[in-house]
Amino acid sequence: MTHQWDTDTCIYYLNGNPVIASKAVECGVPNICVAAITIAELFFGAYNSQRQEANIARVNELASQLTVLETITNPVAQAFGRNKAFLRQTGQLISDFDILIASFAQAHDLTLVTNNIEHFQRIPNLRLENWTVTS
Repeated sequence: MTHQWDTDTCIYYLNGNPVIASKAVECGVPNICVAAITIAELFFGAYNSQRQEANIARVNELASQLTVLETITNPVAQAFGRNKAFLRQTGQLISDFDILIASFAQAHDLTLVTNNIEHFQRIPNLRLENWTVTS
């Protein structure tokens, strides 16, 4: 695997964004994964929507297509602790879920694919790409 999708990238994909779909094919679906936290956020969105049943099915389908990183290993936990301490010390905190998503990418040596570059670039040594824009 080479790339990990953030929640917003998954939402763009589920909503049929052609740029995300094209880049997914170019990258190769077996090279794309998500953290279990991302799946949890997607399920929250599905259960909080007007079309619960359809959206739950869409999240289940996506989770079956991509590798889901489920275990908070020691390297993931260490990256989380290091990242949160750094963000707190610099007064740039983001949500714990986002720090954990980034920590999964770092611990697994993955590039995080997100449309929220400004948000995640606060975390040092995190490789980022935005697939919502054409290059």
